[in-house]
Amino acid sequence: MTVGHLLLKSFGANEAVFQLMMLAYNVFLLFKFDSLSISKYRQQIKTFRLKYVFLAANIIKTAQFNNLRAVGAFLVSSQLKDGNVDYIIIKSEKGRECTIENPWDVNKLIVIKDEKENDIKVVKNNRRFTFKTKPNETYKIYIKH
Repeated sequence: MTVGHLLLKSFGANEAVFQLMMLAYNVFLLFKFDSLSISKYRQQIKTFRLKYVFLAANIIKTAQFNNLRAVGAFLVSSQLKDGNVDYIIIKSEKGRECTIENPWDVNKLIVIKDEKENDIKVVKNNRRFTFKTKPNETYKIYIKH
């Protein structure tokens, strides 16, 4: 929500949305205070979300999410199978550069393919990799077995 713009037509509904946003932010802060070391405490929400997307994987070995909206106009889908990330699918809405933190072993060969199964050039930097996207294109990221 931006200043001077109401998300919904009803004032009461907007108040409820704002209260839920504040609750989510405060739960996030509580989790940071309670669970993270001082060195990790300064993380921003988007960094935090990337690192802890599969936090429940320690308990649950299988999980999946679809079309999770990410910063930069991306829709992200992924699957966790037997405790390992099986794949990541990214749909670029605006055609911006995409950077992902590698969820796999650093020594594994990562493959990124577009909708036509063409290989995409990747720039690696430690545990992160970056690639260029085109508007409304979908990219599948996985490790070569």
